[in-house]
Amino acid sequence: MLVIGGNDPVGGAGLCADIQALAGLGCHAAPVVTAVTRQNSCGVSGYMAIDADLIGEQIACVLDDISVAAIKTGMLASSATVERVSALIAEMPGIPLIVDPVLASNMGNKLSERSLVDTMLERLVPLASILTPNIPELQTLAASNGQDNVNPGQLSSDLDADILLTGTHDKKTEKVINSLHRIGHDVLEWQWNRLPGEYHGSGCTLASALAAGLAHGFDKVSAAEQAQEYTWQALKHGLDAGRCQRLPNRIARQAINR
Repeated sequence: MLVIGGNDPVGGAGLCADIQALAGLGCHAAPVVTAVTRQNSCGVSGYMAIDADLIGEQIACVLDDISVAAIKTGMLASSATVERVSALIAEMPGIPLIVDPVLASNMGNKLSERSLVDTMLERLVPLASILTPNIPELQTLAASNGQDNVNPGQLSSDLDADILLTGTHDKKTEKVINSLHRIGHDVLEWQWNRLPGEYHGSGCTLASALAAGLAHGFDKVSAAEQAQEYTWQALKHGLDAGRCQRLPNRIARQAINR
């Protein structure tokens, strides 16, 4: 599986999260680095985007050597990277693409330049099988798409892409409510017990677990169910490795063997 994203030096989010989740679900990860970040469980203090040409060359090296069953994108950091990645993915029709629109950390720290969202909506989103935004990311995508009121079903239709929306940020609900919005289908919802505390890397874990399901040939609903169960277990058995947010325990036996 081709995973394209940034490096988190404490291993909670980014490519380390992708590699661990995919390995836990029986997939081999081919990680392409888009950015080097300064972050830990307490937040992001900065990042440096990798040159878009070098990112394209990394992807080309992977594709020249191995077959890819699915693609997952995370932090892309710059519009130039979105342009380059989109152009290469467009040459691989039929391969499931999960787009995790990483725009900021869980602590609200920015992880992309302002113009990236417009480029993502124009170039990358039309290629996606499923988008996996959280509520703040959905609001940003909707605003950039000209919607004042955030309606995930309408946004899904406008963007011609299915959306798995995570509801962790909606603190008004007793349980976490995730919803799958598929074009031409009824909305599906899942409710999960809200776990205490905050977690660093939960979105990356979910998106990669979803991509793993599609790589194994699951339909979107089955892949979404597996991904949520795996992620919830990884959070339930999370690690108190740092001073602030907990890290998902993606290699815990409880998460892998569900």
